[in-house]
Amino acid sequence: MTSCNTDATVAAVQFRLVQLDPPITAAELQDESHLRNLIAYRCFDLAPTKSFVTNPFGPRSNEPSLLDSLRPNRLTDCDVPLAILYWTLSDGIKFLDLWSVRRALTGRSYSGGWSRLFAERRLSESRAMFLQFADQIDDIRRNETGLASIAASQRFKSLPPAGFLPVTGPGSAGGFDPSIFFGALASRDVAMIDGDLVRSLLNEALYHEPVDLSRPDKIQLYSIFENVKAVEQGNSTQLALVFASHTLPYLGVPRFGYAKWNLSRVAPSVI
Repeated sequence: MTSCNTDATVAAVQFRLVQLDPPITAAELQDESHLRNLIAYRCFDLAPTKSFVTNPFGPRSNEPSLLDSLRPNRLTDCDVPLAILYWTLSDGIKFLDLWSVRRALTGRSYSGGWSRLFAERRLSESRAMFLQFADQIDDIRRNETGLASIAASQRFKSLPPAGFLPVTGPGSAGGFDPSIFFGALASRDVAMIDGDLVRSLLNEALYHEPVDLSRPDKIQLYSIFENVKAVEQGNSTQLALVFASHTLPYLGVPRFGYAKWNLSRVAPSVI
């Protein structure tokens, strides 16, 4: 190309689809209720971290995430993944999941070993877990009815270590039922948390592993004091619940009129 045969040069992008092959199995594809969550957590680089802390001085695992397995042959350094798209011939597009593959810009990927514990990439993936869950919950709210009868185990195999859930209650007709959604994994009582502490909880959660719903570990539930008061006063019509992994520090705050006299964080049955 020379200046004499070029009128203009325009920068552009090219969109393309890359099909996900195994390790997504035929049986997993049949389980459409869990498929979106399953693919998302296959794209997060979780398994090597778990194997590393199990045996820190043993052989280093090089098992790639689903997203990493596409590089460098099918995804190059010039490609920026935008979303996971799932469609069928009979029903068309079933879901479009952004945060399965989108990440905040970080330094180059870690090579494994001790650097895995401090890598910026791991924090970026933790933020993506939170946003992926939030987007999926929003899609369920927009497209489905009967939210109060939905259990987390029906749609998710894993949850982020902390997140928000719109719930039903006095003054809040729409949303999920916490007792159904979390089932036997819910803490015995919903604690109260101050709004000023929510960011602290969420930032601490970035350094914790996701919740595996196949395990019996309890999930701590919180109501947000400012949100509860807003609904009580008619300034909001949606109650919000914060959930947190049992590994996170307890941030419940006793409030006059809301505290439970017979519960204690150190009691064996509170969570």
